Amino acid sequence: MNSPDDALHEERKLRKFIYENIGAELFDRHRFTQYRTSTDQLASSLAILECFAEDILRNDEKPFTKIINDRGQRQFLASFNWRRYFGWMSSFLKVIDALSNQFIYSEHVEEFSKYCQTAGLNDGQINWDSHRGIVHDFGGDRDPPDFAIAAEAFNQLVFDLRKVYRSKSVRDKINQRRFQVKRTYFDYVSYTNRIMDGRKRIVVIRLDLCFNKEHAHHIGLVDAYAYLDKFLAAKRYNRVLKDLDGFIVKTEYGIEKGIHFHVILFFNGHLRYGHGHVSIAKKIGEYWKTEVTGGKGEYWNCNNEAAKYDRLGIRGIGLIERDDVAARKNLIKFVVTYLCKTEQYFRPNFKTVSNNGVEIMRRPKLIRRGL
Repeated sequence: MNSPDDALHEERKLRKFIYENIGAELFDRHRFTQYRTSTDQLASSLAILECFAEDILRNDEKPFTKIINDRGQRQFLASFNWRRYFGWMSSFLKVIDALSNQFIYSEHVEEFSKYCQTAGLNDGQINWDSHRGIVHDFGGDRDPPDFAIAAEAFNQLVFDLRKVYRSKSVRDKINQRRFQVKRTYFDYVSYTNRIMDGRKRIVVIRLDLCFNKEHAHHIGLVDAYAYLDKFLAAKRYNRVLKDLDGFIVKTEYGIEKGIHFHVILFFNGHLRYGHGHVSIAKKIGEYWKTEVTGGKGEYWNCNNEAAKYDRLGIRGIGLIERDDVAARKNLIKFVVTYLCKTEQYFRPNFKTVSNNGVEIMRRPKLIRRGL
């Protein structure tokens, strides 16, 4: 059984993977371009912000302690971990400023954002950029001009957020969201294992089905689901989905992509040539792009990346034998879990997601499976 530290490490690794893979969808391009940074950098900072919130809860330490050293100079002492987070404050503030309001984020991120706005931490009074990357114990001539003010503000932030994060209202929200994610997770893991146990081999196809730039923001949820239903109905009459044993579909909304679908398709490995899974995925994607949507569609063939996932030791797509323990573990951990876990970190803000002023999402069932 994994220790709590091992479980936390795995959770953080998966969260970083999710944020970095979908980062472009989370940030308002008009906001983040002013910072001369990339969505990858912002996504990485967002993952570290989540770690910061978790570490605030892990103990009751005061980050910076003020002392007078042997030379009579004022000095601020802190552990390496706190100093590291202090150096990240500039990036954290850029992240919350650049986040799109079309999503609701984790309780930790939402409360951090509220606090920084209320406390005026991003109003320019503290030059947080001057503290970036500084990890020494501060004192004497090495202090940036406003360091004492920044250190006290950081101490207060940690103290106040610790109380907020430990409040019953926030804990209840976190537990409710985790419960919903866990319930969905176990449902789809069980579903996936039943499919894998039912055949000696399965061909797993992973696609993102979306709409091209010309049409992405003119297609509402009703029309998008009509296209999806038309796509899935092809199993009955089109060879492209012949021998399909099952599927999982996750509905998402992105600033750039609009409504789109993350799809896992499970094909009978006895009847489909598993080593040609990249070609199978391409044919399915082209079918969505041209025939299903009449040229309005676009797709991303994740099976094209199978060789890279092999090198990283995380491939869970393509041909998978029933007895291949490692591949099945990767299928669950990096494919199925990815689709379920995103709901724990962010979800569409149904009050703000709109199409030319008309609401297009009303809390649909975001993940569904079938066959």
